Amino acid sequence: MNETRHISDGKSIHLDTVDDLELWLLGTETRSEFNEFVLKVYNDAFTDGTYKIPAQDISQPTAEYFHKARVCGVRHKSGQLIGTWGLILKEVTDTAFKLPIEIRYNLPVEKIIRDLNSPTTRYAFNGWRTAVDKDALEKFQIDRNKSIFVFDFLIRGLTMDLPGEAGEYLGLAEMDEGSWVIFELPGFGSAASGTKQSSLNALREAKETSWFKDGDTVWVKLVAGPP
Repeated sequence: MNETRHISDGKSIHLDTVDDLELWLLGTETRSEFNEFVLKVYNDAFTDGTYKIPAQDISQPTAEYFHKARVCGVRHKSGQLIGTWGLILKEVTDTAFKLPIEIRYNLPVEKIIRDLNSPTTRYAFNGWRTAVDKDALEKFQIDRNKSIFVFDFLIRGLTMDLPGEAGEYLGLAEMDEGSWVIFELPGFGSAASGTKQSSLNALREAKETSWFKDGDTVWVKLVAGPP
């Protein structure tokens, strides 16, 4: 790596090469290519041919977030893009910039951190624009095992040279109403909000945001409400 940069706000940087695959931190000069790639992959994956995702549904968020995200891409040695994956990052002290999930659910990162009782969190992120082109995999005869490697390669790029420590990051994902996720928080005494449960089994069965303390670990079940 010939320079250190954490987000995609400049020219592309070549990060690594394994066999015929190249890992890149994508730069702003690739935005048009990125939009076309994501649009194709999403149309292939999520539409049945009778409906196409409008191009502006991809390009408008790119204009807003690309230069504030860490966007990695895997290319074949020929230069063709095979896969992308991005993280939209923010320091939790930056209250002016909002992650997409904060805007959609009117749920500030500061409140999430407070509810999880996680004062060591310095950075929050949304996963963004995960896309792998199955036609490109077939074209370059990339088998199932190597296609899994494409995802691993992208993750390597996303986590390479990020500032701070792993424990200072909090990943946020959108969930449908009623869906839930359980966090394990070692070393915590309690959660700042939610209903205290008497056992881990009771926590699993809970229908609302709840927590359970097991020794020096707190388990938190976050149940998504309406946006």
